[in-house]
Amino acid sequence: MLMEQVFTNLFSNSIKYAPENTAIRISAGVIDDYAIITVKNQSSHVPEEHLEHIFDKFYRVTEADKITGTGLGLSICKGLIEAHEGRIWAENKPDGFAFDIALPLKLAGEHPKLPGDEANG
Repeated sequence: MLMEQVFTNLFSNSIKYAPENTAIRISAGVIDDYAIITVKNQSSHVPEEHLEHIFDKFYRVTEADKITGTGLGLSICKGLIEAHEGRIWAENKPDGFAFDIALPLKLAGEHPKLPGDEANG
């Protein structure tokens, strides 16, 4: 449920800031012991000085009267990802903007239990 909230917030943010009828792309892979997930949209670049603050509570890159929301969505994402021992960041890409998430494949040194694992062991 918590990760569902993360992706709902990232998709909502992408829809708000990207041009209408443009793609939102999701990619995933594994690097070392981390799952890397990227949510990329075709919005304009965010000025570099805003990138480090974009996940702060109530921080808005644009004026509140131009885009709806409370300024909490990305802060919530950060808190939930960090609760899973992961990291989230934003970056400008040559053809848009992306949110990147790194989640450990092991929690506290153990692989997470999968549904049905209890019955197998």
